[in-house]
Amino acid sequence: IVPILFDDTKDKVIKEAKKIKEDLKELNALLDIREDYSPGWKFNEWELKGIPVRIELGPKDLKKKEVIVVRRDTGKKQSVKIAQLKKFLPKLLDDIQKSLFRSAKKKLEESIVLVKNFEDFKKAIKEKKLVKANWCGTESCEDWIKDKADGAKSLNAPFKEKATGKCVQCDKKATILMYFGKSY
Repeated sequence: IVPILFDDTKDKVIKEAKKIKEDLKELNALLDIREDYSPGWKFNEWELKGIPVRIELGPKDLKKKEVIVVRRDTGKKQSVKIAQLKKFLPKLLDDIQKSLFRSAKKKLEESIVLVKNFEDFKKAIKEKKLVKANWCGTESCEDWIKDKADGAKSLNAPFKEKATGKCVQCDKKATILMYFGKSY
């Protein structure tokens, strides 16, 4: 919660901001009443810290008995009545969580590349992709892959998919389908 403070309305705004913080204690709401920083500076600081929702309260909002709620993930601002805030925020936080999950899942799925040969394997690693490949499961083969594919290593195996065919490196019968990747 970032109150917008002016000398003539400061006490009223801070008093209401403290009430809002108390109403939202189950959500671990934070109140920033530091006066030596501008509201813009505070907005930026809390965004960098990863706070998912910012609540702005100024004198004009106080007169309307509402606050401005800003989503960190989209930057969308909306006015919400103070009386509705306690019901509104859990739904908003749930929506933010679902939105971030969908976005992360899409990004992950777009970064996985199924490869059939070692040339495609190396190309995908250079493009910073997560490689899914058939593998024989031997330590010597993994060491060779690490050496020839710029440090790529086995990460984990998909639960429901099984290996079919030959190892991406040595052409032995694959025993496992494996994700390979590189730390950057």
